[in-house]
Amino acid sequence: MFYNRQEHYRYAFGHPQELLIRSNEPSGTSLHYGLLLDVSPRGGKFFLEKELEKIKEEIDVEFTLNHEKLHLKAILLWKESTTEGWMYGMEFHKDPVKEMLINNELKAYLEFE
Repeated sequence: MFYNRQEHYRYAFGHPQELLIRSNEPSGTSLHYGLLLDVSPRGGKFFLEKELEKIKEEIDVEFTLNHEKLHLKAILLWKESTTEGWMYGMEFHKDPVKEMLINNELKAYLEFE
């Protein structure tokens, strides 16, 4: 498959994965807990109950994929209001090693699903 976002696939979780987000705010760094809804080697979509103010903001994200804890830097691309909170799209910083790691962990995750 080939989508407009120039990626070969994006995996949507049946049960969203826990996600930790660190963002820089005027009062300092803040932590937010959310749910990772889908992921690809280059980005993903997540849900938060709280609105993050700035789009194009750099954030640090942390989540576990098939027993591998991943720490990535990302840029917020978009946000959308929902009845229960906010959905966001993010793009990971280009890093071929981490892209390969996500790809391999997704393959392993799918084998055990």
